[in-house]
Amino acid sequence: MLQAATNPYAQPLRYTQNPLQAGYVWPQHLKDLSGTPAVQVSAYGSGRSIVLPDNPVFRAFWRGSERLLINAIFFGSVIDARSAR
Repeated sequence: MLQAATNPYAQPLRYTQNPLQAGYVWPQHLKDLSGTPAVQVSAYGSGRSIVLPDNPVFRAFWRGSERLLINAIFFGSVIDARSAR
């Protein structure tokens, strides 16, 4: 789980207060996960790192979530590193 940053532009996506859509998760993990960032941009020197705590292409089951990874790879250089600070 990612820690919340003070800059809202560094975390464009967050989990809802009830992030479980299907399946099972340990109740304590569900409590810890709710409201935390789902995507975070971190600055390292003059560059940036896009962090996805979950695997959006896990077993290629959900086709729609692979776009998160593709956008992070191909459009990561467009993100201004100052937004991560």
